[in-house]
Amino acid sequence: MLRVLAELGIRAEKVRTSADNLQPGWPVTVLVQRTTVTLPNCPDWTGDPASNLDNRPLRNWSCSTAVNLGLMLADPNDLVHGRTPATPTASIWHGRWRVTARAGPGI
Repeated sequence: MLRVLAELGIRAEKVRTSADNLQPGWPVTVLVQRTTVTLPNCPDWTGDPASNLDNRPLRNWSCSTAVNLGLMLADPNDLVHGRTPATPTASIWHGRWRVTARAGPGI
């Protein structure tokens, strides 16, 4: 089953298997879960910003922030649950930059 899924382009680390009393020749059920990000339709100027007498946020409030966040996501599941932290590559590169900056140009 994993071989067939790999041929379809599904990475093995994204597949969870469960063998609950399976017998050869029994049917296999494949469940697929997908998470998508739906971007809001910005801008929304249907309301008149000059007549906001109750001082509530306008319909456009943080719309661009939501769109930008959605566009930056590599994996929409990151909005559902976080990941296990990986190697801190940013801190490694920052440490190298600090050493180079102290040594001066030309290194």
